[in-house]
Amino acid sequence: MPDFYLIRHGQTEWNAERRVQGFADSLLTPVGEQQAQDTGRQLAERLQGQSPLLISSDLWRAHSSAQIIAQTLSLSGPVRLETWLRERGLGVAEGCVWENIVADFPEAMQAYAERSDRDAIPRSEPWERFRGRLRSGFLALAALPGPDVVVAVTHGGVIRAMQDWAGVDVDGRLPNASCWRFRFDDGRAELLE
Repeated sequence: MPDFYLIRHGQTEWNAERRVQGFADSLLTPVGEQQAQDTGRQLAERLQGQSPLLISSDLWRAHSSAQIIAQTLSLSGPVRLETWLRERGLGVAEGCVWENIVADFPEAMQAYAERSDRDAIPRSEPWERFRGRLRSGFLALAALPGPDVVVAVTHGGVIRAMQDWAGVDVDGRLPNASCWRFRFDDGRAELLE
């Protein structure tokens, strides 16, 4: 069963502006490009010559980060795009500055932040559907014969959902280009580091 390195994409223009992205997309900033390159170098040290399967969300911010990481790891071939690795759709919040959406929907955003109602944002992708597509995708990939290591370049919401599945509550923000190692087996997730 492979180890999965889940990497959040590099900083985007909307991250810098504190805009909600969800299914909406934004380009990497020069800082985000450098973050992806730095993460690629750190990953190369951790993998010590192993050649991983590199997959990515089909959203441009993750895909472009994955391309930079692939180049840093000297991987040949295209990055495999997976729609199931997309960020959660965040409905009316997408494209809005966080402070404005909190002002417009204070109760919903408080419930969302406290995780007392994960579906509080109007027109967002239902939480259980989001978790279900991620679980199905990771478990299917883990069951396939193949590489010992899978690198998945994805989004903060995806990584938080996998931490939740593993029963781990990591406080604070997930930095752009941060890397988390998981194992998926027997219908469960384990956060290794």
